[in-house]
Amino acid sequence: MALNKQKGDMYPFVTHTWNPIRGRCPHQCTYCYMKGFNVGELRLVDKELQTNLGSGNFIFVGSSCDMWAREVPTDWIIPVLVRCRNFDNTYLFQSKNPERWLGWDWQSYGAPIKSIWGTTIETNRDYGISEAPTPLNRYQALKQAIIDRWGY
Repeated sequence: MALNKQKGDMYPFVTHTWNPIRGRCPHQCTYCYMKGFNVGELRLVDKELQTNLGSGNFIFVGSSCDMWAREVPTDWIIPVLVRCRNFDNTYLFQSKNPERWLGWDWQSYGAPIKSIWGTTIETNRDYGISEAPTPLNRYQALKQAIIDRWGY
């Protein structure tokens, strides 16, 4: 069960990463550093749902695979959010599919109170460098998702 100390300098405010959903990311971005690792098939690692997430941490959940990708079953996401809500931390959720947040049942399957939600926008054009939604689609979905979903 791994709550990993943050390595690297992408987000200096992040103290830890936690990856309960692992495997080959469905987006298949050409530039992804994870493509250099043999990560296996997409899966929920049940034992990770027992991880002690501590308190006072800033945790990037899903730093190695997009847990909000279309291909990730809702039944995998719900227990991850529940586990996060049991610990007093700040959580970063980042997705290349923020459109999924628009249809999410936030009242039933809410996120931790202290959460930051973001998306990656590599460019203002669609160069076809991944199977993810286009950068414009991500921007538009994130803009809609910001409305009142914080704090559920």
